[in-house]
Amino acid sequence: MNIQNFLSTLDGRWLTQQTALNIYLGKNTTNKCEVTYKYISHIEPSLVSSFDKQQYSSMDILEILWGNRSLDLSSSILYSLYFFTYRNSFNGKFVKWNSNELPCYTVGLFNWNTNDILSMRVIKNTTEIEEKIHIPSTKLRLATSIIKKFGICTHVSFMSEIKLKNT
Repeated sequence: MNIQNFLSTLDGRWLTQQTALNIYLGKNTTNKCEVTYKYISHIEPSLVSSFDKQQYSSMDILEILWGNRSLDLSSSILYSLYFFTYRNSFNGKFVKWNSNELPCYTVGLFNWNTNDILSMRVIKNTTEIEEKIHIPSTKLRLATSIIKKFGICTHVSFMSEIKLKNT
């Protein structure tokens, strides 16, 4: 499997359960909702004028809608993820776009490994966020997130998703 196959496998509606732990406060939360993933496309670098054609071989876009399926975006969160894959590599950069937050975007690095696990890492000042995503089957998605401040783990979360429907 490659990054394009992985992202297209996500395409559809999923039932999500997330358990998060704030280590400092000793509090945990559990959230359940529906998430819709839409794999937009695999874009060749020649089609994007601002694309660094020397460094990247492709760009892939994944849209993520957290919350209800209605068009009332006030109760939903819409993200767009742009994956820029380095030439001859399973690594690259990603940009996470969320117009509801300031700043609107986050830039990080991703790694696609031989066990079909996508690792994404963001470092902002003294904060490091690492998320690992695994799809053991086309109907099951698992993810873990770890947030560190000054190198000390402050938050952890585990998410499981079951696919309800392809789009």
